[in-house]
Amino acid sequence: MRSMPRAMVPRGTPKGRLIRLEIAKQVVEILVPFALRSGTHVPAEPHSPEHFKLGLPGYELSYLPRARDHTHGLLDIWIKGGRKVFSASWSPLEVIRFQRGDWIDLALGLRQGRGVC
Repeated sequence: MRSMPRAMVPRGTPKGRLIRLEIAKQVVEILVPFALRSGTHVPAEPHSPEHFKLGLPGYELSYLPRARDHTHGLLDIWIKGGRKVFSASWSPLEVIRFQRGDWIDLALGLRQGRGVC
């Protein structure tokens, strides 16, 4: 996956949004390979695209390699049995939903080898 070039960030973007973009970029770089390695592959059906599902402590993850409107992938994270806390597509990176929470530490911890409980 290509990283987001600085030129893709509009001039005058607020600092908080830049931080969200950087966190989102890291989350995608960590969780997409993790979903491919450890997730359950769900083949495409007439009304459902191919995707990978993965349960994390307290959360559910869905990765669509080729979503209809997001040709380079879509990553969603939900609280188990609840609302969506993160959604992003890329090429270029677009953060669709971003709600702060402990899911961020959980995702970033996977890069540092802490694993999931």
